[in-house]
Amino acid sequence: MEKMNSTNEAFFEVDSRLLFQLGEQLVSNRSIALAELVKNSYDADATETTIVLDNVKNMIGGTITITDNGTGISPERFTQTWMRIATMDAETNPYSKKYKRQKAGEKGIGRIACRKLAKELHITSISESESGNKVKLIANFKWDAFLPGSDLNKIPVEINVEPASHEIPTGSELKLIDTTEKWTDRNIKRLNVELIDLFSPTLFKEESEGQYASKEDPGFKYKLIAPEFKIEEDSLTDSFLKSAWAKLSGSVDENGNATYILKTQNHLLNKIEKEFKENGKYDFLRNANSEIYLFKYTSNFFRNSDWKVKQAALIGRERGGVRVYADTFRVFGYGGEKDDWLNIETDKTRSLGKFSGEVGLIPSEDNRPALHLFDYRGLFGYVQFEKKSNPKLSISINRESLGDNDYLADLIDFVRTGINFATVVYSDERLKKENIDKAEKKAREEEERRKIEEERKKAEEEKRKAAEKKKKAEEERKKAEEIARKKEEEKEEAERIRNQIESELDNIWDSITILEERKDTLNQEEFQKLAGLKSQFGIIRSDLLIAKKTENKARQEANIEAAKAAESAISELKAKIAYFEQMKEAENKKLEAEKFEIKRQKEKYDEALSILRVLASTGTLIFIFTHEIKSFITDVANLRNTYSSAIQKLNSNDKKSYEVSLSHFENKIEMIDELGKFIGITAGKQSRSELKPFFIKPIINDVCNPFSYETNKRGIDVINAVPQYIRTPVMYRSEIAAILINFFTNAVKAVTASNIKTIKFEAGEIENDVIFIRCLDTGKGLSKDHREEVFDPFVTYNESDINFGAGTGLGLKIVKDIVKGYGGDVKFVDPPDGWNTCIEMRLPLVD
Repeated sequence: MEKMNSTNEAFFEVDSRLLFQLGEQLVSNRSIALAELVKNSYDADATETTIVLDNVKNMIGGTITITDNGTGISPERFTQTWMRIATMDAETNPYSKKYKRQKAGEKGIGRIACRKLAKELHITSISESESGNKVKLIANFKWDAFLPGSDLNKIPVEINVEPASHEIPTGSELKLIDTTEKWTDRNIKRLNVELIDLFSPTLFKEESEGQYASKEDPGFKYKLIAPEFKIEEDSLTDSFLKSAWAKLSGSVDENGNATYILKTQNHLLNKIEKEFKENGKYDFLRNANSEIYLFKYTSNFFRNSDWKVKQAALIGRERGGVRVYADTFRVFGYGGEKDDWLNIETDKTRSLGKFSGEVGLIPSEDNRPALHLFDYRGLFGYVQFEKKSNPKLSISINRESLGDNDYLADLIDFVRTGINFATVVYSDERLKKENIDKAEKKAREEEERRKIEEERKKAEEEKRKAAEKKKKAEEERKKAEEIARKKEEEKEEAERIRNQIESELDNIWDSITILEERKDTLNQEEFQKLAGLKSQFGIIRSDLLIAKKTENKARQEANIEAAKAAESAISELKAKIAYFEQMKEAENKKLEAEKFEIKRQKEKYDEALSILRVLASTGTLIFIFTHEIKSFITDVANLRNTYSSAIQKLNSNDKKSYEVSLSHFENKIEMIDELGKFIGITAGKQSRSELKPFFIKPIINDVCNPFSYETNKRGIDVINAVPQYIRTPVMYRSEIAAILINFFTNAVKAVTASNIKTIKFEAGEIENDVIFIRCLDTGKGLSKDHREEVFDPFVTYNESDINFGAGTGLGLKIVKDIVKGYGGDVKFVDPPDGWNTCIEMRLPLVD
């Protein structure tokens, strides 16, 4: 019989396929592969590295060359580290020889990734030996020689070592020949961004300490050359970052204590510098720091900026995010384009009102600050941790992630807590600014109305003065006319007397002439009388001449009076023109004020209308949801039956535990079923098309029943005290349901935080054929100052509720519109004893 027992030794062998798996499958990103080679240059104490891509655009077979001025690769190091996969060199020699840099390369992944990029690798390196002589090393890798199925350690790599001139500087050149993939503009753009973000922003800061910088280290820079492409400069300049609302700096010390400092750069209202601390919070994170610039893409922050809002938002989409750095180098899987590793967009879609933890206790005028959480596109910054203080935060072999454990959870929480803290401060400042803006806008509107009223009064006063002036001018005109009339009468009377006198004088003259002709017949006495008569006649004629002159003067005075009357008429005409111009100006200002008010109201109602349109557009989705939920309930009921049957086969202890879970599950099914029925009834065709009176009590039950599981869990007592006979006027069922569900959900949110949790519905008839419906609750109550304001669009004082929502502020606005449409009224009234809130609706019972 053959002897089977023997003792031998076996050894692991490595298949050449390992190079394919490591180089192509683990490092799937070309940018990361090249970044690993740049890290090697940094580790070799290079001060600059040049990456040149030739003939790679939209074709294979090109060349990529990486050149540096580092210490080079010595023949000994080449055989001991380059040709040995996953060495311990980075662990045993963590710092570079010349500048004492913290080494970035690990496990040789970068050099193996060369296989992914090209078919051949040619290395030329000049190094200096310990004796001071220069050595040139040349090595050629033809990756096709490493065929799967062959032993990796049995395939030789051709190397050549020869002396080098002392004048030749040290350094290395890696030439990747015959590239295997095409490069596009997008690939080059991503490569450039990855290289820009490769190094920690703190690496060469003078204020940094220890492993992050050295006074002797002149720094490190790279140059990317790709003649076929346009290489864009980094958009994240200091001028861009100055447009941020604020800068957030955070740190975690060696004991897990976190400290955050927030400083505004472009304040909304006030210049802010605040500190927030959480001591002993982190059990798994030590010696980490962060710096984040926080952006809101609104015109408030870009008025004095070199950047426009749309331009900045585009940069946010391309470069926004919080990068992660382990010591000095980037961990690539975090903070890239569309990477929500901080769960920011996830939380924004949940419409959370408040933050949890200590941040949620920060005093703020805004009771729902989480609604203003910063977008990840509005965050530009980094978080950096020490690897030696956080050994469990290890980078995966593909260089794209950290281990998913409590250590990573603490890192995420550290960054998110800072962002949440900044959000609370921002939302508080935003609300203060908004309230001030509203007050200033209201003051401006009041001032505008006051000015318009003053102008109106001024115009009225001018109108009154013009009317008085017109009246006075009319009186002056009449007075002038009366004077002119009297003057005319006096003139006519004077003309009559003058004519009479002239006639009599003519007769007398004729008599004197006849007497003179008969003077020979006159005695001395008679002749003397004739001479005296003639002398007297001369005096009379002289007086008559004076009278004529007087008459001419009177005529001149009459002309003057007429001119005055004409001037008065012209003044009256001017007064009328001025009056009409003032009236026209006043009307224009009144029209402008009316246009302003109409515009303000239109903006207000357009905003409300836009939300109503969105709400209206959900109708189709509601019908689809109702149909799908019926199918869902059927499927879940079948699953429940199967689950129930399986439970019966368990032992008594396990059976009891699972039966409790099943009971909760069945309650949830019942709640969803009730909710689906309610949605179907409320949004169904009959509910929207049939006008008739409806009994109120059963509709209240339909509204409350879908939420009975939730109200019971919260300990809320819902009382339907509406009499069976009370009916609505003729209306749509969907409308009365919409009113009641608004009353109910608002009441639920109000009583949830109260010690006594009761909601009560009442209804009845009052005189003049009017019904009333009341909803009372024992919640926090509503201030009398807010009773009318809450019916305006977008105004709400309810707390956010994870099950009943944060509310749009349109619910009570919609309720009021429905009630007003039926000639009724709805308002908050003083509640009876024992209740804190009462909303009452009244509807006329019109045939």
